[in-house]
Amino acid sequence: MASGVKVDSACKQAYDDLHNRHLHSYLIFRISDDDTTIIVEKKGDKGAPYSEFVEDLRKAVGSGKECRYAAVDVEVSVQRQGTDGNSTFTKVVFVQ
Repeated sequence: MASGVKVDSACKQAYDDLHNRHLHSYLIFRISDDDTTIIVEKKGDKGAPYSEFVEDLRKAVGSGKECRYAAVDVEVSVQRQGTDGNSTFTKVVFVQ
């Protein structure tokens, strides 16, 4: 059974900007005050450090009784088998 909570169109636009255009470092989403829609609460500036995301998320959940969802654009560096150097790529990670 679906919850009946809808996703605001601004969420999709913000996610596309994060994932495809890398305009933000992270997004924090919340359920609207009337409990009907998921909305964007915070957009992290491009290049913002991960520590800023953690602090903004900590502030958003307050005492831990608030629910938040997030998408974080994380840069990953790996050494692939058979190569000498590292490869760097980005991955969007969802946090609930």
